[in-house]
Amino acid sequence: MMHYGDRFMSRAAMPVPQTQFEPGFLRLRIAGARARLDQVRADLARDQDLVARTESLLFHWLRGAYEKRDRLRLAVDYKKRLLSALTLNNQTLAQQVLGDFQKASFHLADQYEYADAEVRVQTTGHARTRTPAAEPVLAGCIPTTTNCMRPSDELDPETTRLRGTLAALEEETLRVEREQDVLRDSPEFAFAKDADEDRELFEQTVLEQIVAAEIESSECGAELERLDDLIRSFKVKT
Repeated sequence: MMHYGDRFMSRAAMPVPQTQFEPGFLRLRIAGARARLDQVRADLARDQDLVARTESLLFHWLRGAYEKRDRLRLAVDYKKRLLSALTLNNQTLAQQVLGDFQKASFHLADQYEYADAEVRVQTTGHARTRTPAAEPVLAGCIPTTTNCMRPSDELDPETTRLRGTLAALEEETLRVEREQDVLRDSPEFAFAKDADEDRELFEQTVLEQIVAAEIESSECGAELERLDDLIRSFKVKT
């Protein structure tokens, strides 16, 4: 009985047809590799667009609640630092804290404006120019590179160049496929895919996020009142 290893050795020992090293054959394989690369790039772009569209929709519905929450967070941090400066009777530090707060406020506003601009781009359909998916007619039905290689000293310069092109295309295809695998394993893609198929899931998620942001905003508001009282009482004492 012939074992798997015996079959492999027998197949490896078989002479490889010379046509597999001819420039014409390699050009055919390159065409197939390019078609495959176009396809995987288009698949990746489609998945990236799905995630980007979902994030844009979430931002559209959540911006108001999130921006209010973030501004209150910033104010709480400022008041805590201001109280510390007043406790130390350090007016220079208090002025520095005020300056930092103003810069942070401007930066936060810029962040939201930038995000809003990104959303407008997404919703107008110009967020990404998708790579046209070439029909992979030859991909998948041509032997892999390692099955048709000869020692490099037996190849003419043109064949060597074509082999290099083919290897580069196949390597780039693997890189794009790995990038797509990482994206598809991410929680962002999982949610985007589920939300795309289930509108109620998306709406429920938005509602839950708004409620959570409003609760945190309320807590920040209460903390601000407490800090303001401390600051006022501190100023009265001093």
